[in-house]
Amino acid sequence: MIEVQKKYVLTGGSQAQIAAAGMLESEKMTPDTYYDKNDATFGLKEISLHQRLSGFQLSVVLYEKDEEGNRTSHSKDITDESEMREILGLPAVAEDEERDFEADLAAAEIVPQAHYITTRRKYKIHELEIEMDVTSFGYSIAKISNNVHSDEEVEAAMQEIEEFAMEHQLELLPQGGSKLAECLYRTNTPYYRLLVEGGILKEAEHSVEPDEVVEEVPEEPVAE
Repeated sequence: MIEVQKKYVLTGGSQAQIAAAGMLESEKMTPDTYYDKNDATFGLKEISLHQRLSGFQLSVVLYEKDEEGNRTSHSKDITDESEMREILGLPAVAEDEERDFEADLAAAEIVPQAHYITTRRKYKIHELEIEMDVTSFGYSIAKISNNVHSDEEVEAAMQEIEEFAMEHQLELLPQGGSKLAECLYRTNTPYYRLLVEGGILKEAEHSVEPDEVVEEVPEEPVAE
């Protein structure tokens, strides 16, 4: 199978239209807290620390060259506390010792830079699969995908996605757009500017200015 997909920014009206037209297959609410020092010590090194329902996860972007000399990258996700402590420069923990990871983060001035809750709803409309992410800070995106069996079907599948987007007046997600980047832009602009100026984030188009944000607070998520 070949997955053909595009990502779009959603408005309240388009969310309602999709919900009315599609069959809801699943719904899940997930909190996400992103940590770093205020000077973006780790973000500028492409090291990101998140706390979600499953606990803390550290992601490190690694670069290497292929056989033709082209630079490629991939992300390594780490959940082992001892390995995270080593990378973040936190005190190591002896076998018979107990230390509070969050307390050690705070002592090292590694603090939350962004926090939001995402409600992810998956819909099925004809052959299209729609994954809608609605965030607590008022920003919503949708990934629309269409699975086909051969390369010859890709163009038609893409056209079907684009016609659906046009019918529902969806705007293509700008290059460099993401939930975290948008949350930082809206709620922590000084930190966001550090990552843009450091070349980690690309400046994207934004539908609102930072002081126009109204945070929506959904019910607390329940771990599955």
